[in-house]
Amino acid sequence: MTWDTKPIKRSQGDPVPQGFDPTLDEYQVAHITKNALWQALVDPNTGQFIGITDGKINIRASEIEIILASLATAANQAIIISHVDGVETALTTLNEYVDQLETILTAMKETAGIKKITDAVDVADRSERALGNVTVNNSALPTGAATSAKQDSIISNIDELETILKAIRDTSGIKKITDAVDISDRAARALGKIAADDAALTQLGAMAAAAVTDPTAAATVIALLKGILKQLQTGPNVMQLSGSSLEIYKATVDERPEANTVPVGCVFMAVQTQEMWQSDGTNWVVI
Repeated sequence: MTWDTKPIKRSQGDPVPQGFDPTLDEYQVAHITKNALWQALVDPNTGQFIGITDGKINIRASEIEIILASLATAANQAIIISHVDGVETALTTLNEYVDQLETILTAMKETAGIKKITDAVDVADRSERALGNVTVNNSALPTGAATSAKQDSIISNIDELETILKAIRDTSGIKKITDAVDISDRAARALGKIAADDAALTQLGAMAAAAVTDPTAAATVIALLKGILKQLQTGPNVMQLSGSSLEIYKATVDERPEANTVPVGCVFMAVQTQEMWQSDGTNWVVI
């Protein structure tokens, strides 16, 4: 049964499709049907051919029993039944939850005051705004509500005001509240405060001297002196003149200043009661 010593099949001198048959101990021409090469099924363990009956492969009953035994056993069936029971229980529970949810949703739908997501809400009603959605459109906006156009207008006005304030701050001649004022300048006096220091008093003296020959300057000095006199009589701060004997006249004693805030020897008179006191620098002494 040495296949390499056996002659091969030829046709017109050329080899043809063939295979070695160990039973016949020779090469056999291969058979072809519908372009398919015939093949023989052989059991590798026994070397026996596997037969075919009515176009079906012959399988031993023992092999079928092994296959069936591995597919269906009492234990496997019990496990499958257990899983099916679990699925059935889960479906029953799920159906109960669905029924409960349906009951809740039905109650919500039919309960007055409970808003659906798609319900329009009265924006004027605070309780409704907390429960539903607000559809923002032209008709739904409250009167005076902020809009983009209004906000742009406000921003424009603020920018304009900022520009004006910066111009005031940076413009020479415009006085701040804390700026000292030149008392010789009437316009400046009207815009700021006067610091009564030596320089201001010197300016006042010069204005008084000029008033002798200058009617306009005289009117300015008179107006200034009236303002100073009014402050001395009614202002919150009493002017102190060092080295001078000062008398203070007020309607009642309630208007008398503290004794240590006036020069020693200053006399205070309550006009309504005609009472008089003199300061010793610490206390008022009746005179």
